[in-house]
Amino acid sequence: MKTIEKSDLIIVLGKSMESYSEKLKTIMTSKNKAYLDFSDTVVYITESEENLHKEEHDHDGIDPHIWLSPRSYAQMTGIITKKIQEVFPTMNTEASAEKLRKELSALDLEFTSGLSQCEIRKFVTSHAAFGYLARDYNLTQIAVAGISPEEEPAPKVIAEVISVIKREKITALFSEPLVSPKLINTIATETGAKTYLLHPLESLTGDETVLGYV
Repeated sequence: MKTIEKSDLIIVLGKSMESYSEKLKTIMTSKNKAYLDFSDTVVYITESEENLHKEEHDHDGIDPHIWLSPRSYAQMTGIITKKIQEVFPTMNTEASAEKLRKELSALDLEFTSGLSQCEIRKFVTSHAAFGYLARDYNLTQIAVAGISPEEEPAPKVIAEVISVIKREKITALFSEPLVSPKLINTIATETGAKTYLLHPLESLTGDETVLGYV
């Protein structure tokens, strides 16, 4: 925390993701340093189209995973670039920002094209991290756990997920690198669906950074 406090600019997703953000804001304001809170500049979604966790209240019901959609990430890029230019006017950030925007635009096109013929528009994830991806590409996320990956889903939620998979003939289940695949594998065995890896980019290894993960 002391190292962070020495920064000239702090960028946070907001208290729904970083519980200490309000404290940071107070510190940075008192030192007349720059502070950017995305919850003040973007509209977060609060629940997915098919929400199986309505009785849960993790993260105040706000989904902070805005970076997991290329379109939303492009919006973040513009906001961050503008703030950096305000705080560091001599720093040339536009070239790198434009490069990132082009990469995100190409990824957006790849998603749009790749999903254009997709008949099954519902997908199952280990936790509710992909609401923005679902919103932007006309999909429905069905999450085994809620917004927090540490959350233990209730037995009735697991039963309902299995029921939806069978009823909707969903064939793909997505686990994550940082979440145990045990529950997803159990559901896959119960339903006959196949499992795949979907990375939420919340924590990257050195090798993943080299490969080009943002």
